[in-house]
Amino acid sequence: MKKPSVPPKDVESIFHENEMFFSTTDLKGIILSGNDVFTRVSKYSLEELIGKPHNIVRHPDMPKVIFKLLWEYIQSGKPIVAYVKNMAKDGSYYWVLAVVFPVFDKNGNIVKYLSIRIKPTTEFFTKIKGLYTEILNFEKKNGMEEAEKLLLSRIKSLGFKDYDDFMINVFLSELKEKLPYLKSDERSFEKEEFKLLMFQIHKMIELFEETDYIMNMFSEYRDILGSNAKNISNFTEDIRIISLNASVESLRLGSSGIVFSVLSQEMRKSAENSATYINLINKTIEKASLYIRDIIFNLGMTNLQILMLKDLVINSTISSKLENDIVDFKYLLYTSVSNLEKNKSMLNDLMLELEKITNYIEKVLALFEKLEFLHVNGKIESAHLEEIKFNIIFKQVKDLVNQSQQSIIEIIKPTEKIHKSIDSFKNKISQIETHLEIALRQLETINMRLNLPVNSS
Repeated sequence: MKKPSVPPKDVESIFHENEMFFSTTDLKGIILSGNDVFTRVSKYSLEELIGKPHNIVRHPDMPKVIFKLLWEYIQSGKPIVAYVKNMAKDGSYYWVLAVVFPVFDKNGNIVKYLSIRIKPTTEFFTKIKGLYTEILNFEKKNGMEEAEKLLLSRIKSLGFKDYDDFMINVFLSELKEKLPYLKSDERSFEKEEFKLLMFQIHKMIELFEETDYIMNMFSEYRDILGSNAKNISNFTEDIRIISLNASVESLRLGSSGIVFSVLSQEMRKSAENSATYINLINKTIEKASLYIRDIIFNLGMTNLQILMLKDLVINSTISSKLENDIVDFKYLLYTSVSNLEKNKSMLNDLMLELEKITNYIEKVLALFEKLEFLHVNGKIESAHLEEIKFNIIFKQVKDLVNQSQQSIIEIIKPTEKIHKSIDSFKNKISQIETHLEIALRQLETINMRLNLPVNSS
């Protein structure tokens, strides 16, 4: 059935900050289920939506390249986050931050796609509206491939490495603003068999709240790693350049400059060896930063899924619309379990990277001690030969070593703190997993009690 031709109008269909859209589609994007927020805001009935392509709500203001990216991500098994402007049945519009997950069966095959949408409100959203207009106009003239290049270029100009970096930052920012609204829903329901399930959901929400301080610590640590790693690299390069200048200056002194020549060569060698380890530190920091980013992203995704589950359970038990909803509950829980497993694996990988950082730092500090020793000897020799210029050079080296050591200390302290917090973090994740497993068993019990079909995926 062809989508009715309705002209868009500049009227917003109301979508509140404490609400979440939910829908599932098959592998071709055909709608299989949706919640009451979806039907109310889109102004289609559930009967009108089910069996239709999800682009039934696509707005003509949307660049096609966004949907190209969306399909590339989810078909490759990765979740995606994107701002999307949709059009309701009457032509009114509504913006969402769409979070779309592939859902896997026990054999690792994608069986459907699950989408949760929240209301966008952050400063990122204000920037993206104008960007989409630019991309759409460009796309009409130059095609999707060129539009994708422009999109990625614009995202980089906003300070993001790539689309992954952009969408993760956007998601975490939007989720942080919405959490107070999404957690405040205290509606009650009558069905007794769902009370135990809701108890597990509330326990998981409490555990997510308990992980907030760890998440903030991880986020701050990532910033510390980036800024201090850059500082150390700059200081070490300065030391290397100064030692080269010292070598040149020692030639001017002829035979009396031999000692300075040896000291300069040793300084340069230590600086170059330090640079090698600092390069390894930087590479390891980059890997650790990505793990931290993905851990925070994954946990945020799981938090959103559990809040969506809470909303679905409440609405389902109020409306008695259970058969499809029970299946959706289970898909949400399976996806959450999968996310937590990934998080535990990434935490283990992060621990290995932190150990490498500590090991490399110890080697750099040993080389810095050698540079300090050379500074003392250089200062003595400068005084003996009354070489003021060399005295200045060795003082510069000393100052740079001190600055480098300070930056390294700024890395060591939080690295130790993060390393200790990982076990606590893993423990919280294990507790959430336990409640997820109990929730899944309770759903099976509800299935049997209500004589509903059991989904085996």
